[in-house]
Amino acid sequence: MSIYTGSGDKGSTSLLSGERVFKVDSMVEAYGTLDELTAQLGICRALIKSQKISAPFADFILNIQRQLFRAGMQLSSLPEYWNKLSDPITGEDVSDLENTMDDMEQAFGMPSFFVSPGQTLTGASLHLARTVCRRAERRTLTAAGDTPGYEIILQYLNRLSDLLFSISWAVETRILIKEELSHGNNPIH
Repeated sequence: MSIYTGSGDKGSTSLLSGERVFKVDSMVEAYGTLDELTAQLGICRALIKSQKISAPFADFILNIQRQLFRAGMQLSSLPEYWNKLSDPITGEDVSDLENTMDDMEQAFGMPSFFVSPGQTLTGASLHLARTVCRRAERRTLTAAGDTPGYEIILQYLNRLSDLLFSISWAVETRILIKEELSHGNNPIH
């Protein structure tokens, strides 16, 4: 089987549930933005893995990427087909994100000031992922309109963007503290 089919050459694509829609359809925009977020998180994961101090967060990011594939499957099909999906996003996934944020806040605190991304490349890439997540949330809201069923995905994306902020804060805290401590042990300083 070839990666190309030519079936989308005239601007349409198939949803997972079988319907053909234009590639500019709001639902395609929503799950396309999730795809973009997953790719951005891949960059984040690679950066995180490259620094020993933040490496423990890499597996967590991979798990988020897997959850986004699940959400993408939901967005690429109509809600009435979601019961046919093996593992849709549920309230338990939202609760897991909330529990993780609670744990991270306990461990790293939260800033009482506005954070300007850019202290570290890893942190900045996580902030970029956070903004893509917010856009995915807006695209999903646009696509969902008044259709019931999408609330859980909207909740998930809302919590995920908050969690990405928390991870960025934790990663930057660990990296910057390590850098500061290493400078303090340097006889030149």
